[in-house]
Amino acid sequence: MFEKLGSLPRRLRWALHQWNPAADREFHDALFSAQRFDPFSFAYPGYITIRRFAELTEPHLEGVRHAVDLGCGPGEITCELARRNPRISFLGVDHSEAAIARARTRRPSR
Repeated sequence: MFEKLGSLPRRLRWALHQWNPAADREFHDALFSAQRFDPFSFAYPGYITIRRFAELTEPHLEGVRHAVDLGCGPGEITCELARRNPRISFLGVDHSEAAIARARTRRPSR
């Protein structure tokens, strides 16, 4: 058992050494460009998670006029928060062009 635990830090170091921003961006572009579901539909399994996260975040937005979501992905939570808080200007930022393209299709109209 201790041998397996001892190799974990070594494997993590190897994985971090192999990571690079371009490969990460490619991975996320491929992941988000393939999505064809509506995250705001009751049929979407993550719908409850989006709503719960928004409910937990709302008390922290009191008095906020502008909010930035760094690493917003396809913007599901950012868009849910924007729908619930139209007085706040939200900006989602992500390194994946595909994620930002998906987020733009979901942004609430003002």
